[in-house]
Order: sequence, then structure tokens, then C-alpha cells
Amino acid sequence: MDCQCSNIPSNLKIIRVGDSEVGLFDLRKTLRAVYRQGIEDETKIKKELLQRIKEKNSIPQQEEEMYAEALVREYHSFAKTQKPVKKEISQDQMSSGRVSVFLKRIFGKR
Repeated sequence: MDCQCSNIPSNLKIIRVGDSEVGLFDLRKTLRAVYRQGIEDETKIKKELLQRIKEKNSIPQQEEEMYAEALVREYHSFAKTQKPVKKEISQDQMSSGRVSVFLKRIFGKR
């Protein structure tokens, strides 16, 4: 049988989930998107990763926790290769002090 390696989609990534290896579509894109959100809480990271991955991949409900653990492991490996995320300015920060004045000059009052 001939190798079908060229038929593997470029957006498919194989990871270990429990004792199995599974292919997930758009994993790198998902990791990047979640990383850019700057979420620090591990539980929220896990929930966000699982929710996004389930949009393009079939995840058995009884295996969601195993997938979530694998996704967080992949997330931390990915995060080590990235530059630190600049924190978004919160609404509280915008409504106080010089940041608010500066942004209002640029973007106008909303």
C-alpha cells in the first residue's frame, strides 16, 4: 500500500489523549486564539480550549475531561514558544486617569 501522507490536511494536528493519538482540526489556530486572550485561570483556559475545539472536532462527551487535559498540555507547550501577551485595557482602567483621556482623544467618546 502506498503512503497517503500527502492527503493529510495541513490544519490537522495529532496529539495524545489518554492512551490514544487523535487528530484535531485547527488546533494551532485555537491555541493561538486562546493565548491571545491572555486568560490566566487554568479552568477558564481549559473550558475555552475545549469549547473552541468542539466547534470543528467530534469529542465524545464521556472523554471531554481527557481531551481538556490534553489540550491544556498542548496549550502550555505552545505558550512557551510565544511572546508575552499584552493585557487588554479594562473598562475600569479606561474610565480613569490618563489612559481614558488618551483613548478618548484618539477614538472619540463612545
